[in-house]
Amino acid sequence: MRPLTTLERDRIDRLVGRGPNVLVRFVVDGCPWPKERPRFVAVGRRGRFAAITSPATRQAERDLAWAWRHEWRARPLERGPLTLAAWFYRPTRRRVDVDNLLKLVLDAGTAARVWADDSQVHQLLGGLDLDRVHPRTLVALARVEE
Repeated sequence: MRPLTTLERDRIDRLVGRGPNVLVRFVVDGCPWPKERPRFVAVGRRGRFAAITSPATRQAERDLAWAWRHEWRARPLERGPLTLAAWFYRPTRRRVDVDNLLKLVLDAGTAARVWADDSQVHQLLGGLDLDRVHPRTLVALARVEE
């Protein structure tokens, strides 16, 4: 973990604003990974199926959950509405859906017990940029201004 640079902080501030409503901001170095669909495989002789998530997706979610835990040391948020903003810097122009990148951030926040349920997040903001040298994910969580 490292602190946000001025440019990264400005990018996040443009998305969620500044002030007391912003609960947490952080950056996770490394290539952002999209949440992949689980694969269903037959288990046993009765024709039951089990959902299997790829090891790469599980590891990416664990890494992001660790970052959430490192930055979020309070109790889980019991009430919303919340705004989650994430900006992804990928090393290639390979096509990826931003909603799948956001799903991984949401699931990692749930695993890290940042909120009781990710349905408390009423606003999702996300974007994608190219950075071949320094891929990373910027994340911010804020309360929705009433």
